Amino acid sequence: MIFTVNIAGQDVTMSNSIEWMFNYKKQWPKDDPMKWLMEAMKQANKPGDGGVYDALGYIGLRIPDMAWAMARVVDKSLPAPNAWVKQFAEFPILDIGQELLLRATEGMSGTTELKNAEPPETARTPAN
Repeated sequence: MIFTVNIAGQDVTMSNSIEWMFNYKKQWPKDDPMKWLMEAMKQANKPGDGGVYDALGYIGLRIPDMAWAMARVVDKSLPAPNAWVKQFAEFPILDIGQELLLRATEGMSGTTELKNAEPPETARTPAN
């Protein structure tokens, strides 16, 4: 899905399609966005006061990288991540981080909630 995020007064068009993870992985081959995103989702859904802020703390400086990878899906001409981030007067990680986390999970699951339900039972019958 295409969406717009305002970063320091500039509207940036992004996509939460799974392609952003490929952009991310290509740029940072040793870092697995699926691994840290799943951990961040656990942090966001754990009981207590921290919630989303714990998740954002876990992701940390990956948020600008995640934003770049999501924007890169829409605009292949973006400069390298460091040059892209420099074009903003500021990069409000906490302000946009929550939306990016939400959008990323929507793109993976089609829902904005992490379901803690048991996996559905399969139609298979036990082999005898």
